[in-house]
Amino acid sequence: MYYPPFGFFVASLFGLTMKLIRENDERPSITLTRSAAPSVAYGIITLNYDTLLEDFRDYINSSSLTQHPGDRIGFIEAPQESGAVVLSPLGPHLAKLHGSVKEGKIILPSYLKGRKDLPPSWVLAFKLLQEAHEVRIIGYSLPETDAYIKSLLHASLGQSRDIQTIDVVGVDDEAGSLRQKYENFINPSRLRFVPGTTEQYLEYNLNMTRSRTGESREMKFINLEEAHELFMRDKTR
Repeated sequence: MYYPPFGFFVASLFGLTMKLIRENDERPSITLTRSAAPSVAYGIITLNYDTLLEDFRDYINSSSLTQHPGDRIGFIEAPQESGAVVLSPLGPHLAKLHGSVKEGKIILPSYLKGRKDLPPSWVLAFKLLQEAHEVRIIGYSLPETDAYIKSLLHASLGQSRDIQTIDVVGVDDEAGSLRQKYENFINPSRLRFVPGTTEQYLEYNLNMTRSRTGESREMKFINLEEAHELFMRDKTR
């Protein structure tokens, strides 16, 4: 599970602050606290059914880093039953379209075929996309076989009035075929596409957070917005 860029990413979703506290000659302790009023509310839509996000959440909560119950972090997931979804201004929300191995519930395309009522995770994903101001698609190759994912994106983004940008980060070939696929699918006037890997994207946030900390005993995981914009601009050059 140890992959620092991903850990920094999860901490940034929650706007955590890490402090190094040293009292007299005692061994220093590290604490994590969460911002009571985050400037950005995030929503994560994932096609992975692994528990990497939840594992990092559990690690933070089970360690001595969060000494107060109010500092425990948790994703807001889809309700158990389908129905109206109301988004929280705090976030972050988590919609796992293909289910989770931890719960033993895997949602395959065959499960969706012919259904009139969508699983709760899909209802949450639709709501997140419909009400988003910015959409960021990281590491998704838009395969032709993912008809249901395309339908979800097309329906939700088509109904949104607030989306300002749709940013895509993906590994492209020399012919630019992935970029072309996205330009054929999304109105190019709303699209920013840059070639890159998920690992490169996550490392921008890690490096910026570390550089902002310097010699300080306090590390603030609040640089995700700036790191995203810097990555998009650097890769566009």
